[in-house]
Amino acid sequence: MRSPSLLASGLSGVALAATLTGTITPGHAQATRFVPCSGPNGGPDGLVQAINQVQNNGGSALIELEKGCTYTFTAPRGGNNALPVITGRIAITGKNAVIARSANAATDFRIAEVAPSGFLSLTGVTIRGGSTTGNGGGILNRGTLSLKFTTLTGNKARNGSGGGFAATEGSLTLLYRSTISGTPPHSAAAGSHSRAPSGRSPPSSPATRP
Repeated sequence: MRSPSLLASGLSGVALAATLTGTITPGHAQATRFVPCSGPNGGPDGLVQAINQVQNNGGSALIELEKGCTYTFTAPRGGNNALPVITGRIAITGKNAVIARSANAATDFRIAEVAPSGFLSLTGVTIRGGSTTGNGGGILNRGTLSLKFTTLTGNKARNGSGGGFAATEGSLTLLYRSTISGTPPHSAAAGSHSRAPSGRSPPSSPATRP
């Protein structure tokens, strides 16, 4: 399923945003951090380390993943998430890189969570295999999330909403030429979920159908 351009907001529900054409990256980014596929500063450990270093210093950064690499997590590293909870301003570019939960993982965990203060931009990345009993199997967004040329696939929210991603009230999710696919039928909202304020229903969008 392809969405040409989608704006999912906790304030306005889900609506088309045809004017979104550029890459959204954190403001005032100071450096690009490259995380290789393997080695002491690479793989899933290197990705977690890079995010923690940026956020512990209170800054923002562009994190570049190795082209075509799969960063596989066997256990959560940030609460119920593979990645540390995003509280700062992080942009990750992938060139077809994959961030995945291992199919053999012993516990359920989603891939990423964005805190109300956080900003996460993903470009050219696949988010795969996240699983949670709550909302947002792939990504739970409570802040600002931008997905460009990104795929959410095979993620599930077994007892909640939004297998691909879920966005809480007051958050903002921007999708541009991104795909949500392979979401199990029992994951509510057919892959994505955005909570609107009481009395307001989000309008329908092609990106919320399997």
